Formats: sequence, C-alpha cells, structure tokens
Amino acid sequence: MVAKMQSWWMLMTETDTALELRESPVPEPGPAQLLVRLHAAALNRGEFVVGHGLHGKAGSWKAIGGEGAGEVVSVGAQVAAFKPGDRVMGRCAGAFSEYALFEVAETMAMPPALTWEEAASIPLTFLVSFDMLVLQGRLKAGEWLLINGVSSGVGVASLQLAKALGAKVIGTSGSAAKLEGLKSLGLDVALCTRGADFAPAVLEAT
Repeated sequence: MVAKMQSWWMLMTETDTALELRESPVPEPGPAQLLVRLHAAALNRGEFVVGHGLHGKAGSWKAIGGEGAGEVVSVGAQVAAFKPGDRVMGRCAGAFSEYALFEVAETMAMPPALTWEEAASIPLTFLVSFDMLVLQGRLKAGEWLLINGVSSGVGVASLQLAKALGAKVIGTSGSAAKLEGLKSLGLDVALCTRGADFAPAVLEAT
C-alpha cells in the first residue's frame, strides 16, 4: 500500500490563481536525496507572481513551496552527511506538503538555536547570497559590496553574509525607514533611491 500525504497544489493562469489541497503519494528519495517530514515552510512571493516563472508553465498544476525545515525520515544510497532523525533545512520542491524530497547539495543541518519557522525562512535567500558573494564573487574582508535593493529578502541576507565576511556594505532602497532599520545589521552607507543616480555617492564612499 502506497503511503499518502497532504500537499498543496497551485494552478496559475494569466488572470487567476487557484489553490487545492490534495492527497498525494509520499515520495521515495533518490540516490542523492533525503525524504524530510516538514515542520515549517516559507512563503516566497515570487511563486505567486504571474509571469515570474517560479510556478511553472501557465495553466498547469504544481506542488508549491520552495524551502522548508524538518526531520529526516530516510536517505538515498549516496547520502552520508545526514541520517534519519536529523533536523535539517533547505531548498526543495513542494514544501507545502507533509513530506518533501531535499537534494543533499541543497540541505543544511539546522542550528539548534533556531525555531522551525526561522530555519524554514533561511535557505532560499542565503543559498542565493552564498553563491553570489562567496562562490562567484569571492568577497573578502575589507572589500566594499554594493547591494541594489538591500531591503529585499536576498538583499538583507547578502548584507548579513557580507558583514560576517568582514566586508563594508553600501545599500540602496526606496524606503528611508527600511534603510534605517538595516543599520542595526551593519549597513555602512544607506542610499535612499530607486533610480540609477547612486553612482556618485558610491564613488565618494569608496
């Protein structure tokens, strides 16, 4: 008998969005995957924006949710870093479900100080920031980083990661209030603008 789970699916067209709670089969992990029982999942606006592409082809149903946190139930044959019972967080497909498959390369051990909800909100933005700043940008202590749209999810994650690396950060935002709030996270230079007129201020600061 195939085990079943509850899972949220979404249909998006050019004019409308429909949500449906379905009973779906519990998936089996592949060689480099983990089956995780989700305790929390994060809501990302990109998945609900028409034309953004994260929801898949327009007019087709898709299991939704892109990141979450939970307990490992089983692992694939090639997975050595995690075992059943481990608390993990990561990017995945179909996070608005009782169970989801995590790729081992997209999975992180969950720090014990975090709640399930906090852990679920971290993977997407911070993995994007880590890829940009560390793997590709090779940002080093003492260097300057310009974040255009610093008050966005990836912007805030990039600010925090850059400060952890010892870099100095310039951030732009159309909201003075948001910029003021980000100073407590270490924002060095705050530029209130939505346009491309920040270049002189950046040159002056650096």
